[in-house]
Amino acid sequence: MHLTRQSRAQLYVTLPTPLDAITRSRFFELVERRVAGEPVAYITGSREFMGLDFTVDPRVLIPRPETEGLVERAFAWLNEQRGLRRVVDVGTGSGAIAISVDRLASSALNLEIFASDISIDALTVAQANRDRLGANRVQFVCGSLLDWSGGPFDAILANLPYLREEQRHAGIALEPDLALYAEDNGFALYAKLLRQSVTRLAPGGIILCEIDPAQRGQALAVAGEAFPQAGIRVEPDVAGLDRYLIVENSGRSANSCKTKRNAAQLG
Repeated sequence: MHLTRQSRAQLYVTLPTPLDAITRSRFFELVERRVAGEPVAYITGSREFMGLDFTVDPRVLIPRPETEGLVERAFAWLNEQRGLRRVVDVGTGSGAIAISVDRLASSALNLEIFASDISIDALTVAQANRDRLGANRVQFVCGSLLDWSGGPFDAILANLPYLREEQRHAGIALEPDLALYAEDNGFALYAKLLRQSVTRLAPGGIILCEIDPAQRGQALAVAGEAFPQAGIRVEPDVAGLDRYLIVENSGRSANSCKTKRNAAQLG
């Protein structure tokens, strides 16, 4: 069930009107789901992200406000580029990052956007969001990290699972474990992605990753080992927490390249 802005406004208009039995029963059913710990986004079936309304359910992670900072940094970088730029959102989930890049970036930007995930269920949700929001530049790929492609990509964006098992708590119990937890202090998937990116990031390209603030030192060390000549830093989110790992590759970016078609693509 989606609760739209219109339905919320209508709620206030009709407050004096007694509820019929069916509506009353439905209301208490929703209240019971919330009391049991189900996230509001799953109850309503939607979550706003970057001003866009995304469908979400237990097949995907609920987009968080801090991830908007990653998208904003991607916009800032892309807006300075010229020519074709190939972007990949690794571990796309609901498609929030890739779709936001497509919908909010200027149509004048020549972008080719890929969004990958290992979960077919997640990709089904993401594809529905793409089609409903009209993100026509996004192509979906089922695959683990960047195993499915040899690149090159000008921008590699990722909000991968980065929680440790001991960070498990009731508030996220209904979200998919596959989207939340990773080994090696929660950094195992990022370590693999960074090493893969050595041969997949175009000269002059950028990697933007959302991390756990506790992973700052590990992130800088692994990224520095993989990209010894790159500009590497971690930037804070709006709360001042170390949240975004940024790797800026040295050299010139290729203005164009042909897409490698060695992946099974959805839609």
